[in-house]
Amino acid sequence: MSERHVSGILYVCFLSESSGIEDGGEIYDRKTVTALRRDGTNVDVLSIRRSKKIGVPTWASRIPTAKIRRIAAAKENGQKIILSHEGLFGINQEDSVDLIIVHNYFPAFLFASRPFVTAYYRLGAKSFFSKHFERANGIVFLSHRDMAAARLDFPQIEMKSVSLPPPPFES
Repeated sequence: MSERHVSGILYVCFLSESSGIEDGGEIYDRKTVTALRRDGTNVDVLSIRRSKKIGVPTWASRIPTAKIRRIAAAKENGQKIILSHEGLFGINQEDSVDLIIVHNYFPAFLFASRPFVTAYYRLGAKSFFSKHFERANGIVFLSHRDMAAARLDFPQIEMKSVSLPPPPFES
């Protein structure tokens, strides 16, 4: 049996906004890619512009067809695929993906003083995450709380999930 050569990682994340101020997700992605490269891993970054779509869940982004083709070609060429943000999990429609990074586990999202906002973010979220957890070979959560909530909802993910929160903010 011949083993297929793996040519590194395709790290799929949201395009950094041009405001000049990075959000937490952008900082996490930048530091993760830097660390992987520093350790000698070949990492290609595919940035996708954040776009809203009409539908449920509301926070899931519409993914351009050309980007979906690029990911399929990378997978065909032996690259491991990492999707960094639940808004990008829609790329993974039918096939498995190597790793998904959950920035926010929306079925557990809570705005205590704004129940309408809580309902808005949770609408369709459990079904969405269920489908993508099943298709992922590995799951990284950026908070222990989100991982605990997801494992309560989906006990079968315990052996393929881990919590790796970002280090504390340092000025």
